[in-house]
Amino acid sequence: MGTAMDSDAERRSLWIGLAGFMLMLSGAVTFVQGLWALDHKDDAAAKAAATQLSFANLEVWGWIALTWGVIAFVTSFAIFTRKQWARWLGIAAAAISLVMMFFWVIAFPLAAFTIMFIDMMVIYALFVYGRSAEPPA
Repeated sequence: MGTAMDSDAERRSLWIGLAGFMLMLSGAVTFVQGLWALDHKDDAAAKAAATQLSFANLEVWGWIALTWGVIAFVTSFAIFTRKQWARWLGIAAAAISLVMMFFWVIAFPLAAFTIMFIDMMVIYALFVYGRSAEPPA
């Protein structure tokens, strides 16, 4: 009888660990994208690619991506604590990152689609497996 409960707890633990790691990866890549945008804000080739974004100011995009990358990265550590507030913060961080990548998809499709897939996995894992194991009192 105890093995079914142990199996569920193990599955939940693996999915939460995956969500934390994937959000960490998403935050790190978004941070690097922000650094790239800030570094290439005056580059002619980068400006040509940036014109495909919703607005072509790479400095603004760089700071947005840099800030959001740090927020997602730090949130990933909170997910490992298994607290409900960390679950909801992780879902919000992944959802905002997902929306943010829609702006990058025309200019940088491979990176944007990869991060979008990772963010969808994080949202799935935290919605389905992130709830606390004990029933409400």
